[in-house]
Amino acid sequence: MTPELTGSPMVEESIAILQQKLAERDQVIPELALELVRLNQLNRSLQQCLLIAAENKALVPSTHDLSTREPHSLGQDNLKLQQYLRDLPHLYQRKFAERILPLKQQLGDLRAENQELSHHIQHFKDHFVEADTVQPWLTSQAQEESPA
Repeated sequence: MTPELTGSPMVEESIAILQQKLAERDQVIPELALELVRLNQLNRSLQQCLLIAAENKALVPSTHDLSTREPHSLGQDNLKLQQYLRDLPHLYQRKFAERILPLKQQLGDLRAENQELSHHIQHFKDHFVEADTVQPWLTSQAQEESPA
């Protein structure tokens, strides 16, 4: 500054006003920084709430959406559900029959194998009964022929 302006009361008053405004600015800056942080946190919270609300809205159709659909399409949906409920017992019976078929076949195979094994056991049993009746006769004949 030039020497003629430095002592002037107007300049000194302007300097004082500027210093006061700088002091006010320095005081307001931390307050504004805290307010900005708080607003950022609030903004994040609101964004999370909006995301959750959007997800919930996507999952659950609103009553407005249901009321704006045509009655004809609602009637068709109703008819489809009724038909599905009528077909459900037949579907279960068919699925049960499909699943039980291999078990029935396995049961039949086991019964056939059981019958075959029973025939083999009966054959061996008959064979051993014959052997028991023949063997005493052989042993008594062998004793008669052997020199004593």
